[in-house]
Amino acid sequence: VGVAYDNRFPDDVNFRPKFFLTEDAPKGPLERFQPSLQALADAKASGDYSNLLHIDPDGTAQTDYLVITPDTGINTQGTFIWTASLRDGRRNARAYFRNCEGIDVRNGMLYMTCKVDKLLFILDLDAMTYTQSSTIKGAFNDQ
Repeated sequence: VGVAYDNRFPDDVNFRPKFFLTEDAPKGPLERFQPSLQALADAKASGDYSNLLHIDPDGTAQTDYLVITPDTGINTQGTFIWTASLRDGRRNARAYFRNCEGIDVRNGMLYMTCKVDKLLFILDLDAMTYTQSSTIKGAFNDQ
């Protein structure tokens, strides 16, 4: 399991932080969680963020799952969406990104490594596009 978060715009009331979770399993999806608007407002007002991931007082917390769609004829790049369907997230993970565990988010880019197929995915969280490359050669050198 790996965890990363995106909070690029903490002062923007229209931007909620996003927390990402990988599941090291053959059909383990990439999960994106957005906290409740009320829980976020309460945390900002009080400075106590300890309940941000645990409470949903106004029913606005949201969990979504990654679904990628490779470009036609080019399986190393494409687009993606977030879906509320865990089933669709699991099916897509099994087809394209099995057993992912390493994850990081920097400047709107999400980096995720998947050890079974030895792949690195780079998701542009704003453009909703991705690229993938092998970790067998290059910087990871067969890791």
